[in-house]
Amino acid sequence: MRIGNRIRIVIFILFLALPSIVWGIILLVSDRAEIDKLYETMEVKENRALVKWPESMDMSYTSEVEAYYNDRVPFRAYILNVSENVNDAMESTYRAGLRPVLIDLFYGGKGQSALDIPDLAMLNEEADTVITNPAADNAVNEDETDRADVGEHDYEETDREDATCEEAGYVRYRCKDCGETYEEVIPPTGHNDELVEETESSYMTYGHKLYRCSICGRKKWTDIEPKLVDTSYYPLTVENNYTIMGRFDWLFYRGDGSLQYYTGENVMSEEEMRGHLDQMQKLQDICREKGIKLVYMFMPNKEQVYSEYMPTMEIVTDKKRLDVFKEYADENYDINMIYPIKELKENKVYYDTYFAYDTHWNNVGAFVGTMALYEALGMKTTDLAHVETESTDFVALGLVLTGALPVDKYHNDHDQLVRYKTNIELKSEEGTKNPVFGYTEVYRCTSTSGNEEKCVFIGDSFREWMIPYLEKDFAELCIVQREKLEDVADDIREADVLVLSAVERFDSDLYNRVPILTDILSND
Repeated sequence: MRIGNRIRIVIFILFLALPSIVWGIILLVSDRAEIDKLYETMEVKENRALVKWPESMDMSYTSEVEAYYNDRVPFRAYILNVSENVNDAMESTYRAGLRPVLIDLFYGGKGQSALDIPDLAMLNEEADTVITNPAADNAVNEDETDRADVGEHDYEETDREDATCEEAGYVRYRCKDCGETYEEVIPPTGHNDELVEETESSYMTYGHKLYRCSICGRKKWTDIEPKLVDTSYYPLTVENNYTIMGRFDWLFYRGDGSLQYYTGENVMSEEEMRGHLDQMQKLQDICREKGIKLVYMFMPNKEQVYSEYMPTMEIVTDKKRLDVFKEYADENYDINMIYPIKELKENKVYYDTYFAYDTHWNNVGAFVGTMALYEALGMKTTDLAHVETESTDFVALGLVLTGALPVDKYHNDHDQLVRYKTNIELKSEEGTKNPVFGYTEVYRCTSTSGNEEKCVFIGDSFREWMIPYLEKDFAELCIVQREKLEDVADDIREADVLVLSAVERFDSDLYNRVPILTDILSND
């Protein structure tokens, strides 16, 4: 048993017994009249008679005794509440004050490194480029020459397209007398970038400067600096069996073998991989025959993306279970599989892609994952660096509640709502979608998206955060929890796009669904 747990138990027992001890001392040193006066005061204050000692030992005997005791030890509930607060304070003091001293004493001083910056040269080059229209410029010169040859004209404006920051505009003219026309090109205005945010690198953020064009609102990120990483020894601490206490108050999930995925202890053998991939290839071939675009999608566990906040652990191999599996699949099979860990790591330069106090990715992470899916499908994608976002105070507390941690101590988290294709409207919905109150296992919708393909997306709770983007890019969408495949069998057969997904720690459950999908599509 850890020292912290022992301290908490001792403190709890002391405070549990303290009311009885105080009550006994009061009874010994006080006159009966004083005790009666104390009880009368309580009765008047609460406008009720105190509970009496039970007259018989029936089914309610224990509860009546507890009520009698509580009434005559009026400070008991208060003291227990104080006990809880003191316990939390002592635990916080231990973690923030005493534990670092002990770690420094036994394991050495604090270490620090920097997290690599993704290659953003292409992004910045693209952002700086002003798009012009040389062909249109040449057309202007030719028109001007022609007009000089034919003499005087009485021109009037017939059409105009204003220039934007990156696109040229034009003005068209027509002669009132002879109908001669010509066009003048309006050069692009260029961006008018204004500095709106400047952040220094820290253990929580990459350093950067963020500019926004005052004309079109386009974002531009420059001067990206490495994020600092605490490399000092940090012991593994698990609360309530499932919540891992990470650095800087980040929390991680211990269940479903997550630590084995993180350390690389559960890499599959070649025989195991072939067994799964043979079935996945069979389903891929069936889908191709039927004209269905099939994608297998694995969402990374949070600790794979934010390993800088994890406790000190021995990593068995840098190539983890899904790294090896995808590499083997790419080399030996013809299946469409994505594991967007690289994309999620790169885009956390701009915003966090997972919640600090929950095991799921946030709105930004879901957007990045959706764009990775679109790339695998050959669809048009949108760069997170340039998309419009809005900060929200929404805090997901899943791991706080799982660890039975004090909710009021965890409020330093945030999320960004991604403004994506706001012109697309929903035409119909079947089921509910609410990140706070839950989602139905089957959700269907239709929208005004110009993409008339029907998409069936199969997954776990990670799928829920992708709905706001998927519904904008498919005219017909069906999203279903993996265990409910039979409920959407007809949707699966009618699909143009089929996505079978799972968060990394549930990869085995994805493999188990492949034969079910194969049967559904083989029995039209």
